[in-house]
Amino acid sequence: MNDAPHPDARRSYLRKRIAALGGVWVVAALFLWQAVALPPASRPTPVSAETFPTIVGVAMVIAATGMLVEALWEYRKAQPPPEPPVAVPDEEVVTSGPHGEEIVHSWPRLAIALGATAAYVTLFFPLGYLLSTVIFLGGMGAYFWRRPVGAVVFAVALTAGVGWLFSLLGIYLPAGLVALPF
Repeated sequence: MNDAPHPDARRSYLRKRIAALGGVWVVAALFLWQAVALPPASRPTPVSAETFPTIVGVAMVIAATGMLVEALWEYRKAQPPPEPPVAVPDEEVVTSGPHGEEIVHSWPRLAIALGATAAYVTLFFPLGYLLSTVIFLGGMGAYFWRRPVGAVVFAVALTAGVGWLFSLLGIYLPAGLVALPF
């Protein structure tokens, strides 16, 4: 089995790393700016109050700049992803994920998921937490997981567990048509 990461996964990781390091660089620059803006000491001293923060700020900016340049260089060298398969919008497209798993891309599945979520939100108060959540999780699990019995068992267990946890925390969920057992 091939354990090499998918080229697109590497580039995606590097994009996230570049974004995070850009944020670190901004925080380091703001720290340095604030360190330099500290008021001078009231009397002359060899080491003032802003000396140590300025040194730390300069070191942070230098380190963040170095890591950012390295990540940008790695991103530049990374292979571009292969061309995605062309599909008719109504068809399912199965691609391979970064770890070899199958990923199904389908507009009808997305529409069903969004419609089911909208129905869940709409029916949450009239039906109550217990009934609406079991129907939503069971239906979505049976549709996507394609194991109806396992999906319903999972939905009931997760709904009961979350409801029990909320009752322990003193958060009361709407009862709706079925009274909550917890």
